[in-house]
Amino acid sequence: LGTLTVQDMEASVAATGATFTTDGVTFTGSTDLTESFKAGDGVEITGCTTNEGNNKNFVIKEVTSNKITVTDNTFTAGAESGSITVERKVPDMDFICESENRLWGCSSEEQTIYASSLGDPCNFNVFESLSTDSYALAVGSEGDFTGCCKLSSSVLFWKQNTLHKILGSFPAEYSMYPYTVEGLREGCHKSLQVINEVLFYMGLHGIYAYSGGSPSLVSANFGEREFTEAVAGNDGDSYYLSCKDADDTWHLMIYETRASIWVHEDNLECVDFARIGKDLYFLDAGGDVWLAATGEDDPTILWLVRFTPFYETIQGRKRHSKLLLRVELPKGSYIILSVRQNDGAWREVGRVVGKTNDVARIRVPISRCDKFEIKLEGKGPCAILSMERSFTLGSEV
Repeated sequence: LGTLTVQDMEASVAATGATFTTDGVTFTGSTDLTESFKAGDGVEITGCTTNEGNNKNFVIKEVTSNKITVTDNTFTAGAESGSITVERKVPDMDFICESENRLWGCSSEEQTIYASSLGDPCNFNVFESLSTDSYALAVGSEGDFTGCCKLSSSVLFWKQNTLHKILGSFPAEYSMYPYTVEGLREGCHKSLQVINEVLFYMGLHGIYAYSGGSPSLVSANFGEREFTEAVAGNDGDSYYLSCKDADDTWHLMIYETRASIWVHEDNLECVDFARIGKDLYFLDAGGDVWLAATGEDDPTILWLVRFTPFYETIQGRKRHSKLLLRVELPKGSYIILSVRQNDGAWREVGRVVGKTNDVARIRVPISRCDKFEIKLEGKGPCAILSMERSFTLGSEV
């Protein structure tokens, strides 16, 4: 909406008297009506005491500085000497989004979904049986709305355990379909991000991906950890997520959608994200604005990779005769390799400093064990090309 505020969207004009005809009303003692209203506005008039039936909603056909013209036989002719008020109202909505040149929103208090007139975000009370009309629909599902967004040609309204999907091109065609699915977690409406027609969001049990069927959990490797207050952004390829865990520690994580891999960046608390072209910017809690990775290698960046335990999918203890890593390490970078066996202590088993762009080979000594883990940490660009493991099966204990 840019700089458009609710105050800009709503309008109200009061007059000390008015003369009604069947197709219009002329005001006395009011400000210039054209500064607040235009043809096509859906408004409400109140304050009529002589003919109380004139207190109603209607659509403006024409407007001058002191006269409003409407459809014939809208009013009962007569004069009013008291205070008359004309208002263009906007529903009190908890969440809003844009779809197909309409502003959509929802109210938990009213349990209602709203849509503005076509091309006019200021009008939510235009009902003339036209394709450009406003739209309102009450829902009967349990709980408060937690967010809304556009996905393809549909508009999605979320609760924590329910999804309301609106389909259609105009009010007479709109249909609402409710689904009982893992919904959007309360307080995480800023986690909604669409990447290549797939919606990512924070649910009660983690991050979900939704493309029209059943949402699928993409953060199962987080385990039982619970995150709240999620804020997200995307650069068209990766999903950037800032959220808080049960220990009140913030985490900035990235989900690489092509590789289906999560990367933990740091503990930065982000307030909001904004994308301009290919560049993704984010605002942290301290008021600083950051630019996400541009794709260029940073020779000063520190990184760490920890693999899941290797069991070799075979029961019993194994003797590893060879464990060989091939890494590409340019000049100025370095890598440190550590291992631990059977949940023991980590021990450093090798380090390599890049001198050329050649490929380095690292041999890792592994004694007899049931499982082992590998941790790589270093500085600067590095590519892990392959990992080769040779073992023989030992006893079961």
